[in-house]
Amino acid sequence: MKHSINLSGIVFAVLLVVFAASLNNATAATLSGDLQVKATSTGSCSFKTLAAVDFGTYNPLDASDDIDGQGSVIFNCVKGTEYKFYIDGIRTMTATNSSGTVEELPFTLYTDSNRSVSFPVDNTSTLTGTSESASADIEYPVYGKIKAAENVTRGLSFIATLQATLEY
Repeated sequence: MKHSINLSGIVFAVLLVVFAASLNNATAATLSGDLQVKATSTGSCSFKTLAAVDFGTYNPLDASDDIDGQGSVIFNCVKGTEYKFYIDGIRTMTATNSSGTVEELPFTLYTDSNRSVSFPVDNTSTLTGTSESASADIEYPVYGKIKAAENVTRGLSFIATLQATLEY
């Protein structure tokens, strides 16, 4: 028996093997590149607590003693943020009496418990600092004093709203 070899079939088979091998090599190739991941942190601050300075009950007839109150301001800032802190506003509480007249009760705020250093009222004279950690609370106690024997009507509830200000 005689066998004949078809040359075109062999060429086709060889081409098919070469083509298949080239496909296998194409899928096995590896290519890599750099992908950057970016973020920019900003210097920022936020208030956590603004605890009111509460003087409690005030008796104007007690001429011998000033009355003290205390509150606090707690905030935090991003690490490395420089800040200035002050409390802006007129240091007078007001209330309206039964005849419609507004009465005033002045007070002073201090940075120390001895009530000897007045709290800054604007950005020309401030408490300053630099945050060491975003998770670390920065607390400033706020001490207040009302002078004894102020001339106010009994039974009034005095209030003032001041602005705690952080510049950063």
